[in-house]
Amino acid sequence: MNIKCCIVGLPNVGKSALFNVLTNQQINSQNYPFCTIKSNLGSVNVPDDRLNKLSNIFNIKNIIKSNIEIIDVAGLVKNASQGMGLGNKFLSDIRNTNLIIHVLRCFDNTEISHIYNTVDPLRDKEIVELELQLKDLETIDKRMLKINKYCDTKNLLNEKIFLDKCKNLLLKGVNLNYMQDISNSNLHILNNISFLTYKKSIFVGNISNNNYIYIDKLKNKYSLDNDSIISIDINSYKNDCDNINLLIKKCFNMLNMINFFTIDNKEIHSWCIKKGSTILDAAGIIHSDIKKNFICSEVYSYYDICEYKSLNALKLNYKKNIKGKDYLIKDGDIINIKHR
Repeated sequence: MNIKCCIVGLPNVGKSALFNVLTNQQINSQNYPFCTIKSNLGSVNVPDDRLNKLSNIFNIKNIIKSNIEIIDVAGLVKNASQGMGLGNKFLSDIRNTNLIIHVLRCFDNTEISHIYNTVDPLRDKEIVELELQLKDLETIDKRMLKINKYCDTKNLLNEKIFLDKCKNLLLKGVNLNYMQDISNSNLHILNNISFLTYKKSIFVGNISNNNYIYIDKLKNKYSLDNDSIISIDINSYKNDCDNINLLIKKCFNMLNMINFFTIDNKEIHSWCIKKGSTILDAAGIIHSDIKKNFICSEVYSYYDICEYKSLNALKLNYKKNIKGKDYLIKDGDIINIKHR
């Protein structure tokens, strides 16, 4: 299952440097605005200590980890929604992702330029979020034109009422991901239109020399907790690996993803899937033919594997579970699907 996260922020705040750290690439990240002029694509493995444990138990060294696709979007500026800077193309790139990683510069250094000449992550945050809100307002206006032209059904009338509510929130400067108690029909509208401000997001404060002054200002102003913002010294990432791994795990968890495993004689494979998915869904992620010809699956608990140390020992202790297509996958399940 593909998970896509995009890195956004003003020009020259550390987006491409973070992209390089996450994806182990070496794209240009020089000290000038709009160093990135097209979106960069890469991927990062999801850290999971359970894989090493399984590798030791089964004596299998080949491990394939779940991964997240990362998109490095060119810097956004004021009026990006109107085409300023590198404009609308990159706002469209954001629309095709699941989660936004918003990088904010949180350090002073006169040798590193800032597009607005001063370091102010509170201002920078509001600039980028306003551009996303303006783009969503534009999207609503375009959709309203179509609805007003063909508003002859109850569904379209309900959609118009809901979009009016969304528009009023955006005009107040409120992102749509703050909405609560959304009905299933309205949730379908949000997902179908793919609003930018409805996407889950996490902030990365790019710090230096363990200075958290700007981070504290952000937390106080916007009531951000440690789940909403992560401090990373991107330029010294080798000394900050824990927070890099924390960022990856938080992105994974915010999207309500879990891992399940398959094991054969050659490899241990980690697969990601949405919480609440069935084992038939899992079969489809492995291969469409396996889903089509699904019969049943053996399912083992990771914790039982760790306790009994082998599948044979598990079977002898009646820990093997045969599950049908409606079984809900649990995080850490080890599955062996039987199919025609």
